[in-house]
Amino acid sequence: MPDKTCQNCGDNEDTLFEVYRIYLKLDLDYFDPDMSKIIESKAERQSEMWCSSCCNTYPNLTKSD
Repeated sequence: MPDKTCQNCGDNEDTLFEVYRIYLKLDLDYFDPDMSKIIESKAERQSEMWCSSCCNTYPNLTKSD
């Protein structure tokens, strides 16, 4: 039986999605919590299995076949 644990939050879920985590770099010189300026983004090379809540909350790219 495949592992049904989200690799981001650790919750047990029936449905998981294969995604690539994205790291964002913000411009902290002009930081505004409501209007943060992203100056760089980097996708992780290794995919992870995430629940729908994490997919909707954290930056990620869905793995396409």
